[in-house]
Amino acid sequence: MLTPKADPLDWTAVAGDTTQRVTRAGAWTLSVDRSGARAILDGPRPMTIPAAKRGRISEALIDEQYAVVVSQDRLEERPSLATVITLATGESFTLDGRSDLPTSTGGTWALGAGRVQYATYGEAGVYC
Repeated sequence: MLTPKADPLDWTAVAGDTTQRVTRAGAWTLSVDRSGARAILDGPRPMTIPAAKRGRISEALIDEQYAVVVSQDRLEERPSLATVITLATGESFTLDGRSDLPTSTGGTWALGAGRVQYATYGEAGVYC
């Protein structure tokens, strides 16, 4: 018979506003304000990324190479717009409904190993 014992996890408070969504990678911190109106990238090249017109920030992703801020249309009538920032240079580009691989309304986003993945439309407009 096993006897349970208390073994609480170590807990260390992280500095910052707890009303924001915060993601960290190395020297970088990516946070989204409570309203979803803007994301703040803090680190060697800080910047603020506003939500798209008629949108709110739905995803804020970061890895060692990139930060991705996704703005979702409040009414889900327009495809998501993502701002992708190269952390090493501060350069950015946009993924949207007119991209070679167009964004869609809603859907899941993921970032890892320098690749961003998201829902899109395939041949004949089929959602995938």
